Amino acid sequence: MSSLKDKFYSTMNMAKRNLKEYAQKYYVNKSRKVRNYTIGGLILTLFVLVPTFLFSGEYLQL
Repeated sequence: MSSLKDKFYSTMNMAKRNLKEYAQKYYVNKSRKVRNYTIGGLILTLFVLVPTFLFSGEYLQL
C-alpha cells in the first residue's frame, strides 16, 4: 500500500510540474504583472521628476 501511495504522489507531482510548465506560456503570474507595473511606474516617475527638478531652477534658491 505504501508503494502505491508513493507512486501516486510522485506521478501527481510530475504531472503538476508538467502542467505548470506547459501553462506558463499562456499567462503571466499576478506578482510578475505587479512587479512590471511597479518598475514601469518608477521609471516613468523618474523621467518626469528628474527633468522637472533639473530645469525648474527652484532648487538653486536658498
